[in-house]
Amino acid sequence: MGKPIFNAEFIKMFADGKEIEQRPLVRVGMSEICNQWTTVKDLHVFAYDHLEFRIKPPREYPKTSLSNAELMTIYDKHHNLLLVECLVIIANEAIGRYIDDQENKE
Repeated sequence: MGKPIFNAEFIKMFADGKEIEQRPLVRVGMSEICNQWTTVKDLHVFAYDHLEFRIKPPREYPKTSLSNAELMTIYDKHHNLLLVECLVIIANEAIGRYIDDQENKE
């Protein structure tokens, strides 16, 4: 049996089309910019032993705090519009509420 290939699991995931990220192994005194995850673009980086790898985490989207009743009220006010226009208004209201919620946390 041969020697295991360094980072073989990440090489396979990269070859299968998964988005892989890299960063230098954490060292004391490293600047914050050096500690950030960046997307792997080439296969050759998997040969380096001073990098750590991970599957890029899924993006998390904010959730609105508007209740179903509040969403229905917004819909009722605008239901005479085309459905797409109404949905845009509802989405913008939800985004506005999210921004307000974030500002009120501070």
